[in-house]
Amino acid sequence: MYFLLGVTICGGGHVGAYAYEGPLHQQLTFIAVRHYNNCIDGDDLRLSALQARYMAKANVKQADGGFWRGLFRWNFYNRDDQKPRSLMWVVETRLHQGFEQLVASLDRSESLADRYSNLGRVVNHLQDMTSPTHVVPVFASRWWRFNVGDRFDEFPIDEDALNQHFGVDCAQVRGLIQDTVDVGYGELLRLTAETTFRAVKEDIEGLPFTWEVFWKPDDNPGSFGEYGAAGNNFGRETAFKCANVRRPRCVMLNDDPLYVDFARERHLNAVQTTIAALARLQRAGAGS
Repeated sequence: MYFLLGVTICGGGHVGAYAYEGPLHQQLTFIAVRHYNNCIDGDDLRLSALQARYMAKANVKQADGGFWRGLFRWNFYNRDDQKPRSLMWVVETRLHQGFEQLVASLDRSESLADRYSNLGRVVNHLQDMTSPTHVVPVFASRWWRFNVGDRFDEFPIDEDALNQHFGVDCAQVRGLIQDTVDVGYGELLRLTAETTFRAVKEDIEGLPFTWEVFWKPDDNPGSFGEYGAAGNNFGRETAFKCANVRRPRCVMLNDDPLYVDFARERHLNAVQTTIAALARLQRAGAGS
């Protein structure tokens, strides 16, 4: 057991267990709050500035985490049965038990601070389900290469593009809220993760491979996958062998438009699931 913990520490158990860094979580959260508040009918359902900040602060704090929390509790998704998994009965390798505990805490919340802080922690996990490495899942830490995170999780958010997507007429936001009005937080987690996994399986436009070239799932859905031929190089120039084609090498470029499009869709989904989660809480009467 002591050997296991030593390996986990050296392997970057904290950093490798989390997805987006705190500032990106905060940015996604405030984008969602802005569009939700702009489009929801009824002042009593809107988030106040204080509520939004409790939510964002808790989200960021959970993303940044603490050393011991990150060491013993990883937040990877279990595609097999959405149930907890552990390593040597010490490390929670999947997020499901912790997520259920957060939802239970949210349901029991009485004070404004607790309610919206707990919502922020729930939303943190929902947003992480738009990160391929946490859904496939692939353990990102490679300490022997001085790398302890997945490069997708550092890719910048195109806030202008997200705002443009939602537009000014509120039709998309209101439709999203209506479609998810009866969807629980656990179901939101599953739907968000499945959307990300389908995206990883999709063809890369104009190229002879899918996004699995970056994150390759294991044949057993309950097991960890691995990095594909392109490696942990999302957003960077990378060359790798093309499968089943005459070309000897396939190439992606630094800040390739294909990277930008893929990341924008994942970030859009993070905003959408955040809107659905906070709309659920507000409609339950917690915003009064």
